[in-house]
Amino acid sequence: MKKQLLEHMELAAGWLADIALNRDDEPIGEYGKLMPLLRWRGAIRGEYRVAERAWDSFCPIWHTGQAVKALHLAAGTLRRPDLDEAAAAAAEFIVKNRTRTGALLAVEDHPDKINTSAVLEALDGLFDLPEYRDAAIEILYWVKEHLWDPERSLFYGLYDPFGEHVLPEKIRAGRARPLLDDAVYITGWRHTGDPALLAVATATAERLLRDEFPAGNWMKYGPCLLAEQRIHPRHAYW
Repeated sequence: MKKQLLEHMELAAGWLADIALNRDDEPIGEYGKLMPLLRWRGAIRGEYRVAERAWDSFCPIWHTGQAVKALHLAAGTLRRPDLDEAAAAAAEFIVKNRTRTGALLAVEDHPDKINTSAVLEALDGLFDLPEYRDAAIEILYWVKEHLWDPERSLFYGLYDPFGEHVLPEKIRAGRARPLLDDAVYITGWRHTGDPALLAVATATAERLLRDEFPAGNWMKYGPCLLAEQRIHPRHAYW
């Protein structure tokens, strides 16, 4: 079984590094052309339409961040330094897509707006690469400063990187949520020793415990739909 798992890991990691990793600065797909990204080299091609044989892109910062983590872990397990090189190329794509004020251009449903959860979901792998750790910490502080509401222990959902302001919560994707994605604020605290970062994680966890409904999930927060009693396991597994 272990040999079989390693073979599958080799295939998956090789596919990420050799096929999915973008090697030029052309935007990926039609949706990618709508995004204000500053760099595309190193991005992970996240969407493929088989009927059209065409790549596209939905949330390149987030998906590339997950690939950084996968490639780095696979590099150690498979003893393949070339996978760490691919992880570094992907990490470079992420950190180079910051505005002059430090905002990470992690866009998703709205191609010109920053999605807070997509920012946080992109960071975990950066901590594993020492040369990108400081950038991850800087992004944590930026989110804390601009997208964290300490009064409610919630993160605002959307941010306009051009107008430099939070979007209204009447927009569905803009609704504030308690985001504990990958426990990145705990990781940031471990690397910096700054209790302010730990306080964000602790307050978020306490809010999640208060708002849990039904057991093991959080229906009052998107992408769940409380009015329709529809559950998306987003908070449960992220």
